[in-house]
Amino acid sequence: MIENGLLNHLSDILSSYQHSSYVLFLDKTTNELFGNQVQKELSLLKKKISKFVIEGTEESKNIDTLVKFLSFLKKEGMDRKGCLIAVGGGVIGDIATVAAGLYFRGIDCIQIPTTLLAQVDSAIGGKGAINIGTHKNTIGIIRQPRLVIVDTELLASLPKEQFTSGMAEVVKYAIAFDNELFEKLQTTKDLRSKLPWIINRCITIKMGIVKKDPLEQNIRALVNFGHTVGQAIELLAKIPHGYAIAIGMTFAIKVSVRMHLLHKSMADAALELIKQYKLPTTVQGLSVNDIYRQIHEDKKTVSNVPRFVLLTKIGEVKPNQIVPEEIILDVLQEILL
Repeated sequence: MIENGLLNHLSDILSSYQHSSYVLFLDKTTNELFGNQVQKELSLLKKKISKFVIEGTEESKNIDTLVKFLSFLKKEGMDRKGCLIAVGGGVIGDIATVAAGLYFRGIDCIQIPTTLLAQVDSAIGGKGAINIGTHKNTIGIIRQPRLVIVDTELLASLPKEQFTSGMAEVVKYAIAFDNELFEKLQTTKDLRSKLPWIINRCITIKMGIVKKDPLEQNIRALVNFGHTVGQAIELLAKIPHGYAIAIGMTFAIKVSVRMHLLHKSMADAALELIKQYKLPTTVQGLSVNDIYRQIHEDKKTVSNVPRFVLLTKIGEVKPNQIVPEEIILDVLQEILL
């Protein structure tokens, strides 16, 4: 469900679902911005409403937060007809998905993504996970939400850094899956006016992949383009997810050329698009050895051999690519200043 102003009609949207109660799950920022509005809309349904608020940082995505949240659901008397409503970005969506899947072996979860990154990617497809220490997304499930409400109006309050970070996932879909989107991003002058079309396009691409491979057994791995190295950088450098993924895509593009899968002219065009949207292609303060060690912890690693999603042309990627160690180390040297 994608439209401007959907939050103003939340009670109408949910009236047919017959939930017994609602628990709002928000971070401190989304609670301040949208908490009262969501509660006011839900109050029209005449059901019990509770609220659980956390810090919306990657450090919150851990087992302690999950257990506290599950305990809160039980304390509030939520039954199997209750509904969890996640209002926030990727951290909120991840924890909510896991909690909703575990509580009573599954209750409804409604996602209301408030960041560009969540609207085009993390809230779509039913994946949720928490971290263990520096190991990202180690414990998780795949369980589709009851509903995803994408209100593009919510992006008006998004800080510039978060918007830019979200554009990394948009650029990912353009480079890896959609030549038309790629060309649109190259030529668009007024990005904000094109956002509804762009968001809808990204969601359509992802859902097309998810429907073919809902449990990530094969082709769904394609959406991890840029994520093997990107997530390692995110964990170790403590930079926004999208910034790290942009650097991870840079790595994958350069490796694709070194592996003779991608023509240099296409690589140059892809790298130029990343830079056009003010996304980084290098990072300082990390060692090659640390990143190399971290990518071996990635969930796509099999028998201690990392697997990469590599680019063959604009709009086309190949999964499960094994890259010689020498090339990995050489390209890491290029992106780690």
